[in-house]
Amino acid sequence: MTAEEPGPSRTPPAWIIVAVAAGLVLIGVARWQFEKTSWERSARFVTERANETPALVPIVTWEGKTFHTGDTVRIFKWAGTFKPSDTGYPDDIDAGPSRTGVVLGGEKRKDSWHLRIDQAEPIQIVRVRWHRQTWKVNLQDQTIVLEPFEATIHADHIEVLP
Repeated sequence: MTAEEPGPSRTPPAWIIVAVAAGLVLIGVARWQFEKTSWERSARFVTERANETPALVPIVTWEGKTFHTGDTVRIFKWAGTFKPSDTGYPDDIDAGPSRTGVVLGGEKRKDSWHLRIDQAEPIQIVRVRWHRQTWKVNLQDQTIVLEPFEATIHADHIEVLP
């Protein structure tokens, strides 16, 4: 090589620079997503759902059991799962025995695609603010600590603690 012919350029092509920059951005976003803890997601969902909560009645009486706003309750038998829209966690959470919370009130069941609700039926759904505690992730051998969240449960599955 002579001074007139300096040789190949050492500057990478523009497309390589753009590809590397895009990759670094994606890695940063992925890391940020993974660093979010379950309680941050849970707190965000609870805050977003606070404005969506229907009017609650302060006392629910169902098949001989009475629940008052402020009562501490415990799940005493399997009650299905809480959905991500309730907990803020990406997977369903088992609503299993021994989990506790505080009654916020009762609300009417809602119609769904497979069930029509008689609007004259008594209230049997209790909205509970579940305490910060360990929950089992549905269909996985994994537990997770969730910050307090609100979710409904049928009165058949809970009991008032003394």
